[in-house]
Amino acid sequence: MHTVSVSLPKVSKKMESVPMEACFIADKYAISNRAVTELAAAFRKDGGKNLEEYNLSVNTTGRRRQSARLEKAADITKWQLGDITSKMYALHWDGKLIKSLMHVGKDMERVAVILTGTDGQEVLLSIVGMEGRSTAENEAAKIIQVLNDHPLDTSRIGALVFDTTAVNSGVWSGVVVRLETEFGRSLLQLACRHHIHELIGGASCSIVYGPTTGPNEQLFKRLVNNWSELNHNNYTLVEVTAPQRELTGYIHNTITFLQTWIENSTKETLRHDYLELAELTLLFLGGTVPAGRRSITIKAPGAFHHARWISKTLYTLRWHSFDASLGMYMPPEELEDITSLAVFLAIFYTKAWLTCTSAADAPSNDLALMKNLLKAEASISKDPMKWPAKFLSFVVPARQKLQNHLWYLSERLVSLALFSDRTSSDKQTMRKAMLRYHDATDSPQTRKQEMPASHQLGSKALKGFIGHDSWSMFELLGIDSSFVKLPVAQWTTSDNYRHGKKVVANLPVVKDAAERTLGLATDLNTNKAPKSEEQLQALYRVVKGVREKLHGLATSTEVVTKKSLASISYSWD
Repeated sequence: MHTVSVSLPKVSKKMESVPMEACFIADKYAISNRAVTELAAAFRKDGGKNLEEYNLSVNTTGRRRQSARLEKAADITKWQLGDITSKMYALHWDGKLIKSLMHVGKDMERVAVILTGTDGQEVLLSIVGMEGRSTAENEAAKIIQVLNDHPLDTSRIGALVFDTTAVNSGVWSGVVVRLETEFGRSLLQLACRHHIHELIGGASCSIVYGPTTGPNEQLFKRLVNNWSELNHNNYTLVEVTAPQRELTGYIHNTITFLQTWIENSTKETLRHDYLELAELTLLFLGGTVPAGRRSITIKAPGAFHHARWISKTLYTLRWHSFDASLGMYMPPEELEDITSLAVFLAIFYTKAWLTCTSAADAPSNDLALMKNLLKAEASISKDPMKWPAKFLSFVVPARQKLQNHLWYLSERLVSLALFSDRTSSDKQTMRKAMLRYHDATDSPQTRKQEMPASHQLGSKALKGFIGHDSWSMFELLGIDSSFVKLPVAQWTTSDNYRHGKKVVANLPVVKDAAERTLGLATDLNTNKAPKSEEQLQALYRVVKGVREKLHGLATSTEVVTKKSLASISYSWD
């Protein structure tokens, strides 16, 4: 009997037409599966490849992108969590209403949940969707669920970063209280300083511009509509009349600060709107830019939004700069109000805004602003003629708002000032006050962060805010506090002090990380985005990871360069 062997033709495995890296780039730019397939075919053909050797179809591309997305998203989160070397985390969250991808015609509240380490590392945990009404109870439950979905040691969470809406900061049942109850201990409550200053500035702006009634205001539209007709080389500087000599000191101090700030600012701090605010204020007050810096030009007005205090300030300064030309478009009393508001914002708020992101300087900055407002209020009440018209109506609501948001002068947070380079004269007296409470037995687990008493703020120094709870900050941030027992002159030689200074320098006191992440969710909220919640969360992580890699390789304002493209690795391990 003969055995007949039959050899079957060898079936070669087809190759993937879309590389994993291309999947991530397609996600970054929200490119459809069809477009990616067509591009892949064009590149393969141009390279002389036989398309029959590749898996090439719209459905195949879609499956390829889904698997690549899930695989890499898991790698990114695992790598980032493992890369946090600090002892403690800060937990951030913020919400935004965006169009639902799963339910056409409906909106959904999405809450970004972020962890940052005191080493500067940032991890996106989720941009979770909220079902039903966004209440403190629902939001806290979602945040806790997100934390439980990750291999996290929540005992390492030492700080909460949030805006000061009632949903978050409600004394009895806000999100902050609910999270602290879940964790079984009280934490550092780092209220967003941008949000605080927006409330303060907005309180003064509303005196002139009225309450928020819509996305744009008629007054600002007039500036935009008539911008092209103005002589942009004929601008008006602030004028100090003889009776208003008290303003001269404020103006001189602000000019000196702005010149130093512009000169010392780096690429990271020179955000275009911050630089414009500094330059417009400097120009308005009659100052000059530091040597070597470009001359100041007044830019055309951009988008105006009620939620942005900085946009109101920029518009106000522009209005005053061209008040001579704008006289035909508005009555004199409105121009006078805008001029007074511009002076107020320039000498009280520009500096406060530009310096509000520093945790170490936060206590001294808030106390200085409060003292300046109280001093101005007393002076105006005594002799109104020494100040511009309606000045008291700007000072009082601003002071009241700040008085309700003295988070960083609480016993727990005032000790951040020990790491400030601007409080050297206060450190010795603060140290003595700290040592008086050194034997306190309470820990953050048994004490809540309390607001400071609001009386006698005009005469208090930073030492007056120190109390039993001032030691909690060290424990919650994992800082060895033994250096406090040393003379202040020896602190800079202490490893514990240097470590604490680095930790506090990276401590986030604005919710920019959560806001950037919500911006990412808005950018990706297109009809090209996946409809599955699992895929959507993976998309967020991958695109955020790719963006961060490209920005990390950027050597100029141009992020996508030949060098960055050649250097980038899409491996997170």
